[in-house]
Amino acid sequence: AAPISLPNADAKITVLVNNFAETTKGFVIQAWNGENHIDRTWQVGKELSAEHNKINAPLLAFYKGEIQSLDDICEYRDLNNGGYSLTRYTVDGEFKLGTDLDMSSIEEWVPISVVTGVFDGQGHKVSNIVSSTGARIAFIATLGTSAGVPAVLKNLTVGSSDGLTYDGVSKFTLTSDVGGSTYMYPAGLVGYAHVGSTLENLTNFAAIEVSAGCNVPHRAGGIAGTIKSGVTMTNCVNYGPVYDYQESCANASKLSIGGVTGAIDGDNCVITNCANYGDVYSKAPNVLYIGGVIGKGAYISTITSCVNEGTVTNDASAYFDQSASTSYAIHIGGVIADALASGIVIDKCTNKGMVTLSNVITPTGFGLGIGGVIGYSNVNTTIKGCRNEGFVGPSNVTTGNPLAVGGILGYVTSSCVVTITKSDDGTETVNTGDFTQKVDYGNTIYIGGIVGRNNSSSATPQVIEYARNEGPITTNSKQTAKKGIYIGGICGGSVIMKYSNCVNTGNITTGSSNNNPTFYVGGISGASTNSAKVGKEMISCVSNCTINVTKGAAASRVGGLCSGFDVVNCKVQDCEVAGTFRVSRGTTVSAGTLSGYCEVNTGATDINAFEGCTITADMKFSGACWGRSSVEGEEPTASNAGILIGQFGGEAGAGVLNIGSTESPVSVQMGKTIEQTDTGRFATITLNNTPGDYGYYKNYLTGNIIDTDPYAGKIVWNTVAAE
Repeated sequence: AAPISLPNADAKITVLVNNFAETTKGFVIQAWNGENHIDRTWQVGKELSAEHNKINAPLLAFYKGEIQSLDDICEYRDLNNGGYSLTRYTVDGEFKLGTDLDMSSIEEWVPISVVTGVFDGQGHKVSNIVSSTGARIAFIATLGTSAGVPAVLKNLTVGSSDGLTYDGVSKFTLTSDVGGSTYMYPAGLVGYAHVGSTLENLTNFAAIEVSAGCNVPHRAGGIAGTIKSGVTMTNCVNYGPVYDYQESCANASKLSIGGVTGAIDGDNCVITNCANYGDVYSKAPNVLYIGGVIGKGAYISTITSCVNEGTVTNDASAYFDQSASTSYAIHIGGVIADALASGIVIDKCTNKGMVTLSNVITPTGFGLGIGGVIGYSNVNTTIKGCRNEGFVGPSNVTTGNPLAVGGILGYVTSSCVVTITKSDDGTETVNTGDFTQKVDYGNTIYIGGIVGRNNSSSATPQVIEYARNEGPITTNSKQTAKKGIYIGGICGGSVIMKYSNCVNTGNITTGSSNNNPTFYVGGISGASTNSAKVGKEMISCVSNCTINVTKGAAASRVGGLCSGFDVVNCKVQDCEVAGTFRVSRGTTVSAGTLSGYCEVNTGATDINAFEGCTITADMKFSGACWGRSSVEGEEPTASNAGILIGQFGGEAGAGVLNIGSTESPVSVQMGKTIEQTDTGRFATITLNNTPGDYGYYKNYLTGNIIDTDPYAGKIVWNTVAAE
């Protein structure tokens, strides 16, 4: 047939074809634009129009169907980026990739600028893709629009030719500022996902890198750089490393990296069944938020059944001085770096990778929070049924502020309420990862099997329930600074906390090469400061581990449950202490299998403390914990250790302190080993003491009572031998 001439941009033609084969999608027709013939395949029955009549502007009406080649994807991209109609690549209202794409012949991939509607990869793979172009460097720059038009990207793999392994080439690199962009978003699949968009069944193997020369704020992720409000991510997996080598940036608050997404930047996001297996590594001195799955969690979101197995590392050699603003802190988490918006829920998430700081030096003004699941929270956050199996803690850091390390959550501050509990199906929150101190940190340390430090100022108690720690905690002679070391099998340091149904079986071993550090150690909880005010309730908790403390400074406190209790404000009931309890070579260390220290303050009414608690631990006190040292050459010091309580303190006007009660006495198992340096010290213990008579039992059930006149004689013992 003769060529069909399209005389102007508004011309339309209709092509009718009879006896069209079922397997044929279209036919070739020559369209004349006045200068040349252009061959295209047109679909039967489609109305066709030419919006442009220049040879270098495609005739948009020609129908192609699925994207079947490199030429097709490049043309789709060019039409998209040029603002032209994409009708020719629309199949049943969607854009579909119909083949695997090997981009080795494309030197530099220019990202698809904006995808609206649905882009379905149909399980296909894009390999050998390299890009460093634009502010949103990814296969697709933007998913959805800022006007609130959502989009869907699904069923696509980037960076692999077989869908199983890295192709060895694919890489997305942020090298420099582009046109003064406020943010930049390097990622494997989507740089920026707008409101309400969906990312589903996506996999990335490509490397994501921020180069040393880049000096702009950025958020980098294996799947997406950043996601906005209402975005859902489901079954998204990253295998590629996310590296940040940036040397400097004027605004650290905007820098974050994550294995799956760099940041959550809007409320009501839902992230489900996503996983990261690639290393997440920052050498950048100003990246503050680093997470195995998610970097910065600045908005309300729900994160469910996500897993990290990659190593998460902050390896910055120095941080700029932000001492003028205490809002700056380094947050590192195996799943998410932090929670900065009230209402975040983290449910049944797991970390199996190492989470660490290395070679970091921070000035005053920085807080450090490192957690196996989440590094930091200053908002109301719920953590349910989560698990950590990886090592958590710094390998080399000098810090101007306290360091908080937790198997699940590193650091809690502000006036928020954090709840750690079991998931709806009964899955407990568990840590099996270990902490081992490797250097002198030069400042105060808080270490907890579940939570490192809870320093919330909220009057509403924080909650840890149905949580279990199996991971060992070890500090060593490296720590020589005259600072506090707060260690708890469940929480290293807490203010107002409710513990219930918590179990610690992780051994605690701590000591120093000198007597400088002051230890506050508890099988369940350490302390918030050197005071005894460490909680609100401790109900039905079990400490069944070995606690071994050596060479502590004066005023160190060690307890099988807690380093110290304010028994007026903290109810302890139906708890159990088992395992082995050893304290030696300290200087006036207060130690007891229930608590190292207890106090009853002025104005308190009669108190029943430790009702229904059971002691079945092996006990060994030696060295300066007792009146005679077992270490040759050491002089004896005051005795502040006892089977139950290390030391009591009280004030005038305080009520009677009942240890246990007649109905719920403290149960002491006498069949366990009790060792001490003073022969016969525990030779005779009479149970069911006479109320008010504390003197004879001063060095048996308790080590030392601060014997002020107004307080003398106000302790009532209610103890029985365990059957």
